[in-house]
Amino acid sequence: MNMSPNRIDRLTRTTRRTQIFSLAGLVLPTIALAGLLTGCAQIISMATQSPVREGSEWNDEGDFSFYVPENYDRGLQWPLVVLCHGEFPDSARSHIHYWTDKAEDKGFIVAAPSLKSPHSFNTGDVEGQLKRLRDDERRILDTVRRLRGAYSISEDRVFVHGWSAGAVTALHTALKHPDVFRGASVVQPRFEGKFLTDTTDVIDSSQPVFVDYGSVDSLTGNNASACIDWLYDHSVNVHEHSLGPARADTNGRSVSFYERIIRSSTWMHVRAFQLEDDDPLSVRFAVKTTAAPVRYRWDFGDGDQSPVAEPIHVFPNKGTFRVRVSIETEDGSRTTRAVDIEVPGARLNPISANG
Repeated sequence: MNMSPNRIDRLTRTTRRTQIFSLAGLVLPTIALAGLLTGCAQIISMATQSPVREGSEWNDEGDFSFYVPENYDRGLQWPLVVLCHGEFPDSARSHIHYWTDKAEDKGFIVAAPSLKSPHSFNTGDVEGQLKRLRDDERRILDTVRRLRGAYSISEDRVFVHGWSAGAVTALHTALKHPDVFRGASVVQPRFEGKFLTDTTDVIDSSQPVFVDYGSVDSLTGNNASACIDWLYDHSVNVHEHSLGPARADTNGRSVSFYERIIRSSTWMHVRAFQLEDDDPLSVRFAVKTTAAPVRYRWDFGDGDQSPVAEPIHVFPNKGTFRVRVSIETEDGSRTTRAVDIEVPGARLNPISANG
């Protein structure tokens, strides 16, 4: 059997470990986590100081549950974790209860929109399922938008998490929107690569994805391995944790993964905007980043460069150009990103974490 270089690279990697620290920068004690039944999450009662609330309290279109820690302070920027629940009998309302104690403990807001695609995972109607995934993508983004309007949500600490059949839903949305989601995690994923076809042209390989799985789940079988292989083969920045015969964790290692990403990696996303329809070759560039750059260097792929933060560049002709930007902070550390941009249209396709 022939294996891709990414597959071979995966076999030679050691598991990336995570370290614990609070998402909101608060040192708090960890808690014991609930166990899992094989293939199904175990519903338990958790005593929390704040109630789980419903988006419908604002209007009839807010079909999601959410939890805000008791010590919420609007003067701080709060991380947000969006949950994609599994198939029936799992639901947004039941799934969020696994996370309320962890959200209270670590200091983040958690939300769970009510989704359609996880309940139709086994359908033979691929086009119908792709439509449901796109509809759920809009629901997830709308949940983020509504919560940002009501609470102080960090621009660069939004994550999405998928459990079982919700894993594809989480990946579908996260991979298409690396400018919104700092990273993604999936636990015991049910997986079909055919449902991610409209993500392949926009994958940003600097966006980290964590896969947590055990081999005891008879429902998902070898789906985790298929998921990991697909991610590696599409140049996704994969972090995996296998427990062998043990059961996967609902949220503990995922939260640890978010913490490590916040602390150890620079989030940087390139943005491009076509200026006017009557000037289709002119593009304005910008960078969203967690760093504090003091120097920029843009290379537009046509021989021109710029040292300014948000340059406006006129390309010489229509076509696809590879644009690189490097930022440097006060301590001398550098981060580089590269994108292919289609002109006109300013459509971006990220290339790699290192440019």
